[in-house]
Amino acid sequence: MVSLSSIPYPFFVNDMKKASELTSGMSASVLGWSDDAEVGRFLELGILKGSRIEILRSAPFRGATYVKTEHGNYALREEELAQILISI
Repeated sequence: MVSLSSIPYPFFVNDMKKASELTSGMSASVLGWSDDAEVGRFLELGILKGSRIEILRSAPFRGATYVKTEHGNYALREEELAQILISI
């Protein structure tokens, strides 16, 4: 679980969403992660707190979602996207 002290100020709890809720063409700022086990992978991909991510497109049949970060484009599973907490 993400601690509220690790989330940049200002934010409102009602504004916090999961990246899996975004649709193609939407972008958001990363607030943190809901599961600390995957933090290392996200950091390697350039998905850092305060950085922007953009949803490029989603594969059909609940396949991978293509995400653009400041460091490149990546394919993430829906379970991985659900661990990224964002603010639109």
